[in-house]
Amino acid sequence: MTFVGANLLTGQPGALLAVGLSNQNWAGGPLPLPLDAIGMPGCALQTSLELILSSGVSGVGGASWDLALPANAQFLGVQVFAQMIAAEPAANTAGLVVSRPLAVTLGW
Repeated sequence: MTFVGANLLTGQPGALLAVGLSNQNWAGGPLPLPLDAIGMPGCALQTSLELILSSGVSGVGGASWDLALPANAQFLGVQVFAQMIAAEPAANTAGLVVSRPLAVTLGW
C-alpha cells in the first residue's frame, strides 16, 4: 500500500506519516488529541500511533510512503488510519502541521 502526500512545503528535510489501528483512542486517551500543548494550535492527532514512517519531500512538494501488507486473509476488512505530519515553519511555534486523517479498509 502506498500513501502519497502533496502540496508540501519544498525545501524541508522530510515529512512523517503516522499509521494506527484506531481513530477513537490512543495510549488510554480519546482521539482527536489537540496538539496545542506542543506548539501546534488548531492541529489534532486523529490516529493512534502504531507506526511512524518518514519520507523526503521532493522538489515539487510531494512525499510517499510504502507499507508492505502481509498476504494473510485475517487482515481483510481491517481498518488502518493515517495522518501526515509535515514541516511548515511559519505555521506555529512547533513549525509543524498535520493533514486530515485517512481511513483505509484492507481488502483484495
